[in-house]
Amino acid sequence: MPYVQAGKLKALAVTGARRSQTPPDLPTVAESGLRGYEAVGWFGLLAPAATPKATVAKLSTGANRVLAMSEVREKMRVLGAEPAGSTPEEFARFIRADQAKWSRLMKEAGITPE
Repeated sequence: MPYVQAGKLKALAVTGARRSQTPPDLPTVAESGLRGYEAVGWFGLLAPAATPKATVAKLSTGANRVLAMSEVREKMRVLGAEPAGSTPEEFARFIRADQAKWSRLMKEAGITPE
């Protein structure tokens, strides 16, 4: 978003399901006419499957604490990111759903990984 805000790049739409807070007047791709479109990048913390639950809980608590800090949230928003913490269980469900969505779309489009 810094390039958009500096006038060096013109944004047409955001690719998420809802409008971004930065800038809020920018429509979504779906609002612009491509109904059902949603493609977002995301970041998260992952650990090996055998990581003790107490360790995962501690990492999750710490990450959510940092994501709740107003200065961190603001810096992320300036870059066009929408900070959102969750639980390890919610994040696992999100990853499974995202993987299923893109696997289905790849299959429908005949795309194969190389």
